[in-house]
Amino acid sequence: MTSTGQLAPGTADVVARAASVAEVLAAQANEVDAQRRLTGEAIRALTEAGMFRLMTPVEFGGYGVDVSTLSEVAKVLARSCASSAWITVIYNGTKMLAAHFSEEARQEVFATDPDAGMASIFAPSGVARRVAGGYRVSGRWPWASGILHAKWGMGVTPIVDDGGTPVGAGFALMPTEDLSIEDTWYTVGMRGTGSNTMVAEDVFVPHHRMLAPQNILASPKQTDPSAPQMLRTSPVAGLVSSLAAPMVGVAQVALAFVTAKAPKRAISYTSYPTQIESQVFVKGIGEAAMQIDSAELHLARTTRMIDAAAAEARELTLDERRKVRGDVGHAMNEICLAFNQLMNLHGSSAFAEVNPLQRMWRDANTGSRHATFATNVNYEVHGGALVGLPPITDLL
Repeated sequence: MTSTGQLAPGTADVVARAASVAEVLAAQANEVDAQRRLTGEAIRALTEAGMFRLMTPVEFGGYGVDVSTLSEVAKVLARSCASSAWITVIYNGTKMLAAHFSEEARQEVFATDPDAGMASIFAPSGVARRVAGGYRVSGRWPWASGILHAKWGMGVTPIVDDGGTPVGAGFALMPTEDLSIEDTWYTVGMRGTGSNTMVAEDVFVPHHRMLAPQNILASPKQTDPSAPQMLRTSPVAGLVSSLAAPMVGVAQVALAFVTAKAPKRAISYTSYPTQIESQVFVKGIGEAAMQIDSAELHLARTTRMIDAAAAEARELTLDERRKVRGDVGHAMNEICLAFNQLMNLHGSSAFAEVNPLQRMWRDANTGSRHATFATNVNYEVHGGALVGLPPITDLL
């Protein structure tokens, strides 16, 4: 039940809401790419459809969806605009983290605006010094996706004592009105995410808005049957797997585009009047389709495992968390292979600025290189589990 006493929408309803904004997002996609940020129209459409409250706790008017549902929504949105889908996952994934904070912080964040955007960065930066009532935080966090439209920013920062000696670390939850933004996001693809650098300069963060990483990443609520499913969800695994979903969605729409054009496109300097009369083309399109399906199936296996563990109120095992990284890395490799195949099959006009394929290709090849998706690293993470080696990363 939501704060208004109504039932939170189910998976089918939420996915239908995502589909309802497809036309608006598709119409804005080129401008989003050019401006390097979501347009006002895109933000309004996503907000009105409830896309930014998917992981707002139910008691604050949110939907409290599971990871599988968030991933389905992300695929649907990415078929119109990959950047919109990416920011939707970031905002909701960050809310999943923020839901672990104290009740005082939860009231500040969720009660005033269930749709508020939230950006987060896991890479530690800067320093937090203890002062009366909280901390003084200074730091720079690059790649803060969605920060341009967010009301809250969350960054991991080392905590030091009066002598400057590190005594721990914390997730610092800060209103963006206390932050500044450095315009550093100049990339080939995923331009519309506006993933600029979030900067804190001596920002006061009260105790209730600073939380030790272990209280989120290894929260005891994961094994508490009375806690909402969202709080029982493995946060890193859930965020990584759902963040990969937009790359599947953009690949699916690219496949549909190339397939739809094929009956009317010739193959230059050959005797084929249409692409579909070439067995090489037909084989290639079938191969690309299977690669995209493979990526989708690997991610679906992962999200089902994460949601099942949350439903059972049990932590994912270390091997399961390492398998998540293997699935995600493999899925992103399949997406890149499929996209290169599609560009080859469609022909050189795929790279014309007026052709939407080039934007999709840029987005997929950029988004799939997120650090947590790194294919070779993730194969090593998973392979090491199979042969009994310790993990090469703690971010699992």
